[in-house]
Amino acid sequence: MDKEKILQEAKQIMDSFADTLSKQSESKTELSFKLERKICMREEGEGTPLNENFKVLFLKNARKTRGDAIVAEKGSWV
Repeated sequence: MDKEKILQEAKQIMDSFADTLSKQSESKTELSFKLERKICMREEGEGTPLNENFKVLFLKNARKTRGDAIVAEKGSWV
């Protein structure tokens, strides 16, 4: 496939999507709901017991580590 044909197909797909999206917004489908809670806060509890192996397993599953920390770069998770 040549570059011009790919660009034309991409434009056609985007135009089709835009038309479908505009029809959807024209139909004015609105979802409205209201959530009311009598209790807004959770009560303090005892929690779960500390797992001594958690840190070891957490660092073992990480791609890159440095000492006791995970090295992560923005966008590198994708």
